[in-house]
Amino acid sequence: MAKVSFSAQKQDLAQIAVQHANLSRAVFHYFNNEGVGAMSPEPTFESIEEARESCLAEIEHASSLAALAALEAAIRVDFLERVYARRKDPLSRAMRDLHKEKGNRARLEEELLELWKADGYVSASVISGVRAAFHYRHWLAHGRYWLLKAGRTYDFTTVYQVSDALISEMDAYQGTV
Repeated sequence: MAKVSFSAQKQDLAQIAVQHANLSRAVFHYFNNEGVGAMSPEPTFESIEEARESCLAEIEHASSLAALAALEAAIRVDFLERVYARRKDPLSRAMRDLHKEKGNRARLEEELLELWKADGYVSASVISGVRAAFHYRHWLAHGRYWLLKAGRTYDFTTVYQVSDALISEMDAYQGTV
């Protein structure tokens, strides 16, 4: 199986958080200043409020989707780096075995997250939170046409916290190898 060439364009959570904050500030600035006049000849307070809230909600969704995509990239890059480096720790060996069987097509939730959960590399509660957040991602990515039953409300802050928790625990394990 050919090696994957890594892109120099991947985003990390911090970059996405900065972009999220910038976009949110821009929306507030737009709706609190002269830019709002371009919406209609005489916008009402209700329509301005509704339009601002709609924009902010879309920023939440887009930023959440970007953060979860970055999380998936971090998990997959870690997987491939462990395989390519032929590390000797038990997790890396398990990932090499999975790579021999599936190549670069290892399933994210069912296989890679399970390997991280095995033997307590990452806590089960963090894995559970990530899986739930990925259900939210699937809902976003597939057009939001069904009623999401996530058990909690997701926004960018929630997604960021879940993603950061997994990356932190992965990094902590990295330091013990």
